[in-house]
Amino acid sequence: MIISLPYIIKMPVNLVFCCLIWCLSCCAVAVQDSEQPVNIRADKANFEHDDGVALYSGHVSVDQGSRHLLSDTLTIKRDKNNKIKVIIAVGKPAYFKSQADSQKSISQGRANIIKYYPQQDKVDLLDNAELTQNGDTVQGPILNYNFVTGNLKSLSSVDQRTTFILQPKRQ
Repeated sequence: MIISLPYIIKMPVNLVFCCLIWCLSCCAVAVQDSEQPVNIRADKANFEHDDGVALYSGHVSVDQGSRHLLSDTLTIKRDKNNKIKVIIAVGKPAYFKSQADSQKSISQGRANIIKYYPQQDKVDLLDNAELTQNGDTVQGPILNYNFVTGNLKSLSSVDQRTTFILQPKRQ
């Protein structure tokens, strides 16, 4: 897919509020789940210690607390201090889901490429991206979310615009 000069979709205030609520619930899960062990299963694994790269391939499954990720490949890149710089999940598509607690709905998403930057608390969903929570869905070629600021950006291309599907507010 060729991405033209992207533009940021301007969202009405109530839509921004809905997205912020969704993002804050994901952030709450991240704090709680970050204390849990990470379990990675794959058909193959390759570790390049000198380069700080781990590559998992073939039916990759990652679980950490309520967080679950499925992809074809998973790459973890670390910096010189052994901190994770980026986690890249690739699939057709790669899927993730999480649930803050049993009283809340499951948040889920998919994209052909999911890049998570833990040091910057941000995630990029690239190529046919979709995020869903409480029945509300946002779809687009590129979705960027910052966990600290709560900012959600959707970048469009010539071939695909961003779509929001918002459910009526439930009593």
